[in-house]
Amino acid sequence: MGDQLPMNLIQSVSMAVMAGVGAHPQLVFSFFLVVLVWMGVFIGAYGFYVAQRAIRYFHDAQIQKDASQVDQNARLILEQMGFSIAKNIDKQIIRVYQDGNPLDVPIRPDMLVSKGGKSYVVDIKTKHQRPRLSYPETRRQLLEYYVTYKPDGVLLMDMENKRIHDVRFDLFTNGF
Repeated sequence: MGDQLPMNLIQSVSMAVMAGVGAHPQLVFSFFLVVLVWMGVFIGAYGFYVAQRAIRYFHDAQIQKDASQVDQNARLILEQMGFSIAKNIDKQIIRVYQDGNPLDVPIRPDMLVSKGGKSYVVDIKTKHQRPRLSYPETRRQLLEYYVTYKPDGVLLMDMENKRIHDVRFDLFTNGF
């Protein structure tokens, strides 16, 4: 009986279409062909959408896994160099104003460390994140950490080359 329902439905639709077009089989065939093509387009588009979401999900999961591994490696390097790593990093909120309208912006570095009584903000970069001060985004981010957390220094970790760069800012020496 379950097999008959779709056939009865198809037969009913076919008879209704044939009655409406004057029993021209070519028109009925063309109608069903158009319907099938559109169904294929919609099913294909939906399948493409689902596949893209799955790829993005797995890509994001891989990035998280890689970031976690990079973070662990950075911790090991810093600990081997004698740095103490803060367990909790409190994000700081800075308030900026645009045309008198306030906007609270959260700031949270990768790590806060200390050594020899001095505090440092650590920014961890991989090859794709441009671990050089010649890149404006990196420079601005480090300056933002420096101004917000007021550490004794900022450390830029280049995880691709396993190097730590001590970054210093000489602010307000140009007369501004």
